[in-house]
Amino acid sequence: MGVKYQSLFEFASSGNVALGGQFTIPTYEYSRKDNLITAFRLDMPVSFEYLGLNWGVSPRIKKNFHTYETRGGRSLTEWTYSLSLWTSYSWSDFSTGLSMLGGETVSYQGTVRDQFNYSGSVYLSYSWTDKISTTISAANAGYYADTEKGTIGNIDFFDSASSSYNLDLTYQF
Repeated sequence: MGVKYQSLFEFASSGNVALGGQFTIPTYEYSRKDNLITAFRLDMPVSFEYLGLNWGVSPRIKKNFHTYETRGGRSLTEWTYSLSLWTSYSWSDFSTGLSMLGGETVSYQGTVRDQFNYSGSVYLSYSWTDKISTTISAANAGYYADTEKGTIGNIDFFDSASSSYNLDLTYQF
């Protein structure tokens, strides 16, 4: 569940700064096993148009709230610091884009994880009408399909063991 203030302020001819927040409802199996109560993520997306492409960058911080600080002999993640980058291009009824998310996690004991992790996705979309569109996408570590599990995943961009491939049909009303 989240809220977003679409335009905190504007800059140049096409720039925009927004502010968003999101609470996690722990529905994923690992979240329940780790006794996640909730998590709150705050982000500040900055978007602009340059060279005919739409660009964006969003620094993000996430705080997890667990019942316990450890589980099964391992220290649980308390903080996640990440940076989301994206670009997209539209022509006629098509649009395409790619995004990357990178970051680092910190445990309740203050231990920074071993490496900087990142994940990514690509998509192609076609709008059949003003209300109906189709999108095909690929992402590693379930980046879009499961934000609880995959907001920061492994580095195998199209690893068949952990990637997600989606075909979506959207109706907007």
